[in-house]
Amino acid sequence: MGKLWWDNIGTINTTSTSYTSIGNKYFAPVDCRLRMVRLSVAGDAANSLIESVTLRITSPEWGRSLVVGAAGAGLRTVPAIPVPNSNHETDLPVKASQGLDMQAKFNVTATTPDIQVYGLFESAN
Repeated sequence: MGKLWWDNIGTINTTSTSYTSIGNKYFAPVDCRLRMVRLSVAGDAANSLIESVTLRITSPEWGRSLVVGAAGAGLRTVPAIPVPNSNHETDLPVKASQGLDMQAKFNVTATTPDIQVYGLFESAN
């Protein structure tokens, strides 16, 4: 087993029901493998509405997209119910020179979402 590390690879704060870019591409510091994607679902306000989110990650190395999802807790009133992280195991190559492009969509128009996207990476050294 090589060196493992977690990195925050993006933040989903779009509210669209169509695939929308979540920002800049993520570039890994070295050639490695993406072992897991974690979505941590939260809202920015007491009235945040998050039903479910779908994240599409693409890389020229893969030939097709990785699609993962997470469930929200609906309307987040006070006190808010914690939403468990959504973990998705993978085994995909990532080149440092080729960024990961990410797009997200919600099944219902979201209100003030703040969803952190983390990647678990493994490098040879």
